[in-house]
Parts: sequence; structure tokens; C-alpha cells
Amino acid sequence: MSNSNNENLSLFNHFKYDLLLIFVTFIWGSTFFIAKELVSQTPPINYLSTRFLIASLVLILMSYNQRPNSTAIKGGVFLGCMLYGGFLFQALGLVYTTAAKSGFVTGVTVIIVPFLSYVVTKSLISKEHLLAVILASLGFGLITVPTKNEAINVGDLSTLVGTMFWACHIVFTGVWIQRVKSQHLMLVQITTAAILFNSSKFIFPALSLFPTLANTTWPITSVKIGLQILYLGTVATILTIFAQTYAQRYVSATRAAIIFSLEPAFAALMANIFAGEKLTWRIVTGGALIIGAIIISEIKIFSAKKS
Repeated sequence: MSNSNNENLSLFNHFKYDLLLIFVTFIWGSTFFIAKELVSQTPPINYLSTRFLIASLVLILMSYNQRPNSTAIKGGVFLGCMLYGGFLFQALGLVYTTAAKSGFVTGVTVIIVPFLSYVVTKSLISKEHLLAVILASLGFGLITVPTKNEAINVGDLSTLVGTMFWACHIVFTGVWIQRVKSQHLMLVQITTAAILFNSSKFIFPALSLFPTLANTTWPITSVKIGLQILYLGTVATILTIFAQTYAQRYVSATRAAIIFSLEPAFAALMANIFAGEKLTWRIVTGGALIIGAIIISEIKIFSAKKS
């Protein structure tokens, strides 16, 4: 009885961190249609610089007595650079593609992360995770691969580049969070991203680089845009990155990536509800496969048979 109770407690502890990451993924999914609307009105770096400026200022005020050590600074700067690359190429992609498709392409992290994690940490992929990755990849492919009447555009390719940065962010968050406090890691990485985006906002126009990415205008031109950027800077940045960083202390990078592969389904659902983008049978079926992958990654069917 005692062993059974311990196993149930262990399963519950694992599941609560999974639920936390599912919540993170849901919030991320809600940002795509908002970001799509923003980049249709202002260059990507303009809104991103304001988003991360808000997030970093709030964090600095909340963490005035925090003193990150050199390890936290090193890890936070690296992760901040990954955030910069991921958000930059994702936002650029949204200029040319739909919110739903952007979410789908971002979901390719589920394919990249297990192999990158093996290269970085030498962590082997369990049979359950391998099966889950295959199912999640099938689900991702079902909702991502263009039909005969569609074509992959530059927005999809830009988002794919951003996905490489997201995969690195997931894997190395799992590495650095074992070494330093999650609050310190979050503070440094968001501040780093804020510095990079706000520097880019002035450097790119000064050098006449990438005029579609940035100019020196203020992005908040209405109350609605201000509230959208405030939501993105607080709930969708501070809250989600803190929750991700905290949960990944207990959840492997591969399992986290499987859970994050729900992001395309959430993004499509939100885009359908709030932006009127079409929700097809492929999206619904692909989302069901991804959910099945998450369940399989948890129940340890092969390990149980071996025992």
C-alpha cells in the first residue's frame, strides 16, 4: 500500500508540472493572433522592444534585492539571446503568414529538441518519448504540411528559423536551471532580450537595415494596442517564462517539447475564435495526436512491461 501511495504521489508531482507547462503553452497559443494584429500595424521590433522593456522593468522592480551570480548571468545572457532570435524571426514570419500557420511551424521544436538534448546533455530518449515524438510529429505534420493549393512562403521559413532558437532555449533552460535559481535566470534573460530589442530598434534604422523590421516610431498608438502589449509583456512573458523555468527543473527537455507541441492547436483555436481564421479537420486531428503523445510520454507503458 505504501509503495502504491508513493507511486501515485510521484505521478501527481510529475503531472502538476506538466499541467503548469500546458498552461504556459495555452498562454503562448493566445499570443499569435495578437502578435499578428500588432505586426500588421507596426514593425516587429517596435512592438517587441516595448514588450520586453515592460517585462524587464517589472522584473527589475520585483527583484531589486536579487543578486544573480556569474553562472546565472552567463546562462541568462545565453537564454536571452535565444529569446531574441526566437521572437524576432517568429514576429517577422507573422508579417507574411497566418497566426495559425506560425503556431504550427513553431511546433517543429518537438522534433528538434530530443536530438539536440542528446547532443548537449547525452540524455537518452526513452521508448515512450520516442513514440510520443513520432505521434506529435505526425500531428504537427498533419496540421502544417500545405495542401495542393497552398505553398510555403517566406513567413513560414522565417518562423522555422525562429524555431531553431526556441529549441535551443528549451534544451538550455533545462541545463541552466539545474545550476542557478529560476528567478535569477529569468531576470537576466528577459533583461538581455530587452537590451537587444531596444538596441535593434535604433541601430537598424540608423544603418538602414531591414526597414520592415524596425523604425523609431512609438508602437502604442491606441489604448487597445497598449493593453495588448501590456498583456504580452506581463502575462505572456514574465508569467510564462517563470513558469517554464520553474517547471523545467523537474521536467525533461524532451517531455517539455512534447507538451509545447500543443501550441499550434491552441494558436489555431484562439485564431479561430478571436480572429476568424478557419479551423479544419486537419487541425483538430493533429491536435488530438499531440494530446495522445503527451499522455503516452507520461504513462511509461514500455517501462511497466519491462518491470
